[in-house]
This record gives sequence, C-alpha cells and structure tokens, in this order.
Amino acid sequence: MIRNIWPSFCLLVLFTLLCGFAYPLVMMQFGQAFFAEQANGSSMEKDGKIIGSYLLAYPSQSGKEYFYARPSQATVNDQGILIGAASNLAQTNSKMKENHESAVSQWKQDQINADPIPVEMSFASASGLDPNISYTSALQQANRIAVVRGVSIDDLYAMIGQYRKQVPLLKLDYVNINRLNRALDQWPSPDDRKP
Repeated sequence: MIRNIWPSFCLLVLFTLLCGFAYPLVMMQFGQAFFAEQANGSSMEKDGKIIGSYLLAYPSQSGKEYFYARPSQATVNDQGILIGAASNLAQTNSKMKENHESAVSQWKQDQINADPIPVEMSFASASGLDPNISYTSALQQANRIAVVRGVSIDDLYAMIGQYRKQVPLLKLDYVNINRLNRALDQWPSPDDRKP
C-alpha cells in the first residue's frame, strides 16, 4: 500500500511547490519587471498618499465639475475605502427599472445638450466597479463641465482625446473616468477663477 501512496505523495509535494510557490513567484517577478504599475494595483496618488486605483470606478465625484461614472451600488466608507457591490438585478426586477429611470432623470437634469443618454450611463456594469465609459459619454459630459468650470469646451475635448483608448478588434472607444477626473484636478477649480 505504501508503494502506491508514495508516488502520489511525491507528486502532491512537487505540484504544491511548483504551482503554489514557484509559479506565483515567477509571475510576480514578471509582473513587476514588465507591468509594474498594473501589478501594484494602478494606484492613484494625491500629495504622496494613495487615494484609490485607476482600475476601480468610484461613486461619482460630488459636484458637477467632474465626469460621472456609470451607476453603481458601490459606496465609500468613512475611512475612504471603496466598498464594491454589484446590483445583480434581473431584467424583471422593478428596482432595476427604478434605477434606470432615476439615472436617466439625473442625466437629463445635469447635462447640457446631451440627449439621448448613452446606454452605459443608465445601467450599472456587471461588477459595479467599471471605471471606463464610452468616448461619446465623456464628450456629452464635457458641455456640463465646461460651463461649471468656466473652461473652453475645445480644451476639454482635447483632454478627453488624450485619454481615449480603443478596445482591440471591436474598435470601441472608451476613457477611464478616474484619469479624466485626476486630470481635471490639475486644472484651476471654478472658485480659483473668480476675481
């Protein structure tokens, strides 16, 4: 019986060492060498302090001077920690319809010359943490931000263009709202422009 168990035990130890230690260590070193920013969580920093990740959408910034994220059930607690949550609502759930109608109403109230609402801005993503919106959604929000911040719409369009990316093969243009909002933070605030 020991003769039958011994090879199995040796394989267990071998694969535990290979898959549990060697492979993760090699992948970690590979990630640090070639994709350091992503391997370290794509951290957003402000004044030398980590304030979040570019890979996670945060509930829309307070104030209309920022780009809005997609609707989300995620919240930020008192310590500033993002608590992720997906809505997980079926199409037949009345709460999903209410959320959609609320998002559409809010969009129409906040935007200037931005009708109709882009689909992704009225429904949460599957994870509820998607930081990307379509290029078109960002362009539609630019009018609101230009008016609130008192900046040139052409400057905003240029900034959105700088952060524009494309999904390979599908040719879908998108932007990361965390990167856009961080770029907006580098501009003077609306209050700084007042004489």
